Amino acid sequence: MGLDVTAYRNIKWLKSIDPEDEDDDYDLRIIINDFKERATDIKDGDYSYSDSHGFRAGSYIGYNGWRNELAILAGFESARDAWSKNSGPFWELINFSDCEGTLGTITCKKLLFDFKEFYAKAEKVGGYFFDLYKEWTRGMELAADNGCFCFH
Repeated sequence: MGLDVTAYRNIKWLKSIDPEDEDDDYDLRIIINDFKERATDIKDGDYSYSDSHGFRAGSYIGYNGWRNELAILAGFESARDAWSKNSGPFWELINFSDCEGTLGTITCKKLLFDFKEFYAKAEKVGGYFFDLYKEWTRGMELAADNGCFCFH
């Protein structure tokens, strides 16, 4: 088990979710449960989209290790340190679920700025960390374009 993520570009709301409807005929279903403040520009429902980019963010342990390295790169002592703060580079991603949830366009635009701002520093770290960093950057590019980033 682990964390898979998918970024979507140019999402378009199609309809509200009917709990009685068992029809799985939709491109993307979004249900905002926790961290609602990370997706204030999106409502529950079925969506279409123009492009997507999905990848494996790692096992839960692996992703949490990567997220901790991201926090250190951003100037926090650790991911736990970032959780105790209210803002900072990558804060919206570091202080987010490691298993499910949705980041809206506004949050992804801020995170894309952070990913671009720290790109050269992440490149110096290299290895697996930078490989995954590039995946997140690509995903944020899509999601920042009227899209979202879904953890599943």
